[in-house]
Amino acid sequence: MATRSNRTPSATWGHFASMEPRNGLPPLPRQLPIFPMPEVDPYVIGDVDPDYQGAPMSYVLGKLHALSPQLTRGIMSVVTDAGGVSSTSIPRDMDLTVRDVSATLPTHMLAVLNEQSGKGYLYPFHALVLAAHCASLPLMPLAPRHPQPRLRSNKTHTITVPVVRLSLPHPESFRILHDYLYTKRCDILMSSLLPLPPSSLPRLDSCVSGTLRKLSSALASAHSTNALIERCRNIHGLWSNVCKLGIADDSLWRVMEVAWSVLIESIDISAGIKH
Repeated sequence: MATRSNRTPSATWGHFASMEPRNGLPPLPRQLPIFPMPEVDPYVIGDVDPDYQGAPMSYVLGKLHALSPQLTRGIMSVVTDAGGVSSTSIPRDMDLTVRDVSATLPTHMLAVLNEQSGKGYLYPFHALVLAAHCASLPLMPLAPRHPQPRLRSNKTHTITVPVVRLSLPHPESFRILHDYLYTKRCDILMSSLLPLPPSSLPRLDSCVSGTLRKLSSALASAHSTNALIERCRNIHGLWSNVCKLGIADDSLWRVMEVAWSVLIESIDISAGIKH
């Protein structure tokens, strides 16, 4: 893995939109900039879960991979409000209804907010998952590693978890990132970014230029230029979030690079631009 140091993305989507169009299109870069990321602090891992105090990051990530089905089940086992939230109405703690008390339940609730508007969404999460992947996180309140559900008078079970505020450039794409950090499924990530049937998408290790060109042509045939530009906007938002959080996952970066390049080529084909 490359050496990494914290840097901020150099161009917002608004920056591209404000520039002089080329061939009637926003002047999007041919490739997403690759920013080195900071290393995750192992002391933070130990603070979140003392069982991993001093453990190599490769060991921590390997354990999380093995625990992925249990952790994902835990996320699906709690009931959360599907609506949006505002920075002015976020409590310090939240009660979550538990559907499966045997699951490995989340330790925190993440309030992902837009940096400009203060509006956003709620996501339950396990502190260790974020701490192991994100070098740039706000301070997380201490919480039990294994929340114990309480039986209420109406015979439902609940847990109380602390809420962590997180301001990001593009909250709308955080769901994609959240899911990837739990599953590490590059195929699902790619199909979330490129509007094509998952069966038509290549494996990450077989993305050769000829295959990618065929994907671009298929996208150009199936979608309007404006729809493809909007897909680029979504990838750019994901990329901005990854940079802000300091995530140094090579496969994640590779999927973003490939999806962006395919979409840029598809926009050119759709608009009749030749190189």
